[in-house]
Amino acid sequence: MLELEKISPSVHTLDNGICVYGYPDDTADLIRIEFIFNAGGRYAENPLVSQACVSLLTKGTHNKTGGQVAEEFDYYGAYTDKLSDKDTISFTVHSLSRNLDTLIDLCAEIFVHSVFSQNEIDIYLQKNYQKFLISKQKVSDVSRRQLLKKIFGDKHPYGVCTTDEDFKTLRREDLLDFYGKRIVSGLSAIVIAGTYNEKIIKKLNALFGTGNFNRNGIISEGADYPQNTDTAPLEPHFISMPSSVQTSLRMGMLSPIPAVRDEFYPLKTLDFIFGGYFGSRLSKNIREEKGYTYGISSYIISMRSTGLWQISSEIKKGAAEKVLKEIEKEKEKLCNDLISEKELTLVKNCFWGEMLRTVDSVFDKAERKRFLVNMSIDETHYKILWETVNSTTPATVRDTAQKYFSADNFVKIIVGE
Repeated sequence: MLELEKISPSVHTLDNGICVYGYPDDTADLIRIEFIFNAGGRYAENPLVSQACVSLLTKGTHNKTGGQVAEEFDYYGAYTDKLSDKDTISFTVHSLSRNLDTLIDLCAEIFVHSVFSQNEIDIYLQKNYQKFLISKQKVSDVSRRQLLKKIFGDKHPYGVCTTDEDFKTLRREDLLDFYGKRIVSGLSAIVIAGTYNEKIIKKLNALFGTGNFNRNGIISEGADYPQNTDTAPLEPHFISMPSSVQTSLRMGMLSPIPAVRDEFYPLKTLDFIFGGYFGSRLSKNIREEKGYTYGISSYIISMRSTGLWQISSEIKKGAAEKVLKEIEKEKEKLCNDLISEKELTLVKNCFWGEMLRTVDSVFDKAERKRFLVNMSIDETHYKILWETVNSTTPATVRDTAQKYFSADNFVKIIVGE
């Protein structure tokens, strides 16, 4: 049984309302501090702006060149992780605890005084445009982009994907505007794990608890974006790439988010059985028995406004139709046949093991806090999820399968030869 007090953080509220979620652990001189900004791709007209902004944060401030910023991080034995998705930007620093005080000062300078020089922007565009051109030749990337467009449409921020034109039209003014609104004024939360003390919390309050740091940092669902009306699954959408070694198959449909508890948690259980672990129905049939692929999986991607249930696999050339038929067979079995108690027990044990790994250390807990912050939920998510899985019966699995599989709502994308 998960004990909430053991996985829940201490919460410190700064003077301006920003929450600092703490996971203390004095057993090692290590620290991980993450700054979460309400600054995802959905907040920029050009989808490249959010990615470029977080990448260029360490490339120079009013007082330091990009080289000096890098040298300072290196001198204190620190490294950074920068992430940008549709909803948020995350900037994480890993270091020795004894250096945290100085590194917080450096972070504050980066979040307020970055300059985004044209030279650094040009280098970023040149380097990342080459990566973009290479990714466009990969069947997995093409199928992912096409699936998002088909499900959400190209007017919805979740369906917008970076194009060649975005690299040509990215302007320094756009980055500075986004930075001012979404970094300087868009801090949503701070997550800290490792060895720290009250002095550090006071310093965070002094640097980030005043002014307008959280003016645009409040997590909300956002605007009512236009929905794609042309999502009828019908026949698979095929894109020819004759030079590809493998074929990419990707299927997807909209799914509930964790806030919709009665729908999300039963679906999460079904997904685990269907394709969510190595011994899943899809993996056993299509990978182990038929040998059509090295791996196939299903998973739920939870975004702030909606969720996306996906099936993805890179398969042998010419096997796409066969794989689709086997997927349909597994869907029908779950709809019509009761799962055995033996398999269900295995599923529960595997699910429990994976869940424990996600909250094993303070750093694991901190890593997953961003998801909870973005979803506006807390650690009771894990408790409800486990209780749902643990109380699942064969009939529950069948009923959930019938609810989501009876109508063919999956959009299907096949890319390859």
